Parts: sequence; structure tokens; C-alpha cells
Amino acid sequence: MLLLDVAEQGSINAASKLRNVAQSAVSRTVRELELRMKAPLLERFPWGVRLTEEGEVLASLARLVRAEAISAEREFDRIVKARSMVDLLIGASPATAGAFVPGAITRFLSNSASCRAVVQTGQFDDLLQSLVRGELDIIVSHLGSPIPNEICQHLLYYDDFVIVSGAASRLACEASVDTEALLKASWVLPPKGSGRYADLSRAFASLEMPIPTARAETLSTELIRGLLLSRGDWVTLLPREIFAMELNAGQLVVLRDASEIWLRPIGALTRRAVTKATAHIPHFIECLNEEVTSLQAHGKPGALDASPAS
Repeated sequence: MLLLDVAEQGSINAASKLRNVAQSAVSRTVRELELRMKAPLLERFPWGVRLTEEGEVLASLARLVRAEAISAEREFDRIVKARSMVDLLIGASPATAGAFVPGAITRFLSNSASCRAVVQTGQFDDLLQSLVRGELDIIVSHLGSPIPNEICQHLLYYDDFVIVSGAASRLACEASVDTEALLKASWVLPPKGSGRYADLSRAFASLEMPIPTARAETLSTELIRGLLLSRGDWVTLLPREIFAMELNAGQLVVLRDASEIWLRPIGALTRRAVTKATAHIPHFIECLNEEVTSLQAHGKPGALDASPAS
């Protein structure tokens, strides 16, 4: 690379100062290289030096080598830094993933330079098994289900269930919707036997409604959202936070609210054992609390309730 320094600096003297070596040492190295290549590499002038044609070829190759060396060094640094990073493995339910978890992650990472958030969304039962097996460090979801003794629960807030439909649906255009009309609507619900279906059973009971016959069954929040926003008269009952954006935009409307009768606790679940990753969990839970408090203060759609209904 010394030849490249000479060429870029324009003189042997400047190259020696750059490398902090004696000028004679630079001259000797260049001459040895010329002897090895059996060709002159520099044209020498009173004002400095210039590469010969052979020198240009060698310098061009040297530039490629230097660029690859710099690239390799950066890649090596990236690998070393990645190994030093601690992954916080977060599981989130569809309701929390679309509500306050993104803001909490942003808060957490802004003060945790050595951490990286790896998020997995899914249904509670699947996430819980992953937590027990050590494949997740924390779950942000609903609470209250039977859990193993090695799992801790941390309450964050209480969410509310609402019956919603598309803003252009027939029911949304009615001044009031009675139970009979609701039961005749096209319902999209979770499959029977799923954890989410059990929650809906309690919500319907609180509304003193029988569980409607589902025209479509799915656990996909995106599919439910797509059906509600389509031209059909689809109706569902789910936590308000899942549809906060669409409710705020007027794309969906609330037909009936179950929050005055029944609220569901939402929080975080963690293992009791402490590891390198889980040592960061108290800070992340603090960020979850801060984000929930911020949403409550700003009165976001589906405002997060701090306490259960009496």
C-alpha cells in the first residue's frame, strides 16, 4: 500500500510524513518493489513523482485490495458488535402488537444501545409455550389464563371489547341496533375451541347476548379487518385497540360497547429465572407502562383503561 500512498500524496516526502516513517525507508521500499516487478513504477521529477504505466496498473490493483480490506474490516466489526448485542425476544398478541408495543419498543431501544428487539406475534397459547421453553423472554398479551408456576404476570391495563362493523355497512347506518338485528348480521369470529373464542364467550355473556352463528371463522386479524372494510355487512367482537386506527379514521364504527360490564386485563408475562436477556425486562416493562400512560393521557381511540369496571 506504500506505493499507493506515494501516488496519492504526490511525493515520497509527503508519503513518509503520512506513514510517519523516514523518507529513505519509503524510497528503499519503492525501489525494492520496482526490482521485484522488473519495471519502473514511478517517474521522478523535481516537484515530486508520478506513476508510470506499470505503476498505474499496480496502484489500481492496490486500490481494489484496500477497498476489500476496508469492507472486510467493517463486516468483521459488524459481526463482533452483533455478537455483543443482547436479543430481547418479545411475544405480542395481535391487539397489543398494533396498540402500544411499538411505542414501548422505541422507548426501550432509545436507552438500550446493547439490545435488539426480536418480536413474534401469535395467539396466547402458542406464545406461552414459547415463553416456557425459553424461546421468548416476555409476552405482552391478556392475563388471567391458567399459567405455569414459573411464569410471572405484570398488569398493565384493562382493555374493552366492542362490536364493530364497516362504516358503510347497513347496521352502521341505523340510528340504533338491537340484539335481534345484531344476531342476524354476518359475523366473523374466532374458531370454537381457540383461546380468543373463550374470551368472546365472556364478552357476549356480559352483553347478555347468545354467541352468534359465524359466517366466517378465522384467527387472522388482517382477514377480519379486510372483511369489515369490504362492501359486505360484516360484524365482529374484538378488543377496541385492534381497530383503533380504523375507528379513529371513521372507517369502522362501534355498534355496541361491552366495557361497562366486562374488562379484560392486559399485561406482560415473564419467566422467574433471570438471564442476560431477561435482566433487561424490568426496563422494558417500565417502557410498556410509560407508553400505556402516554396513550391514556392523549385519549387515543380505545383509550386504555387503568382500572376494571366495578
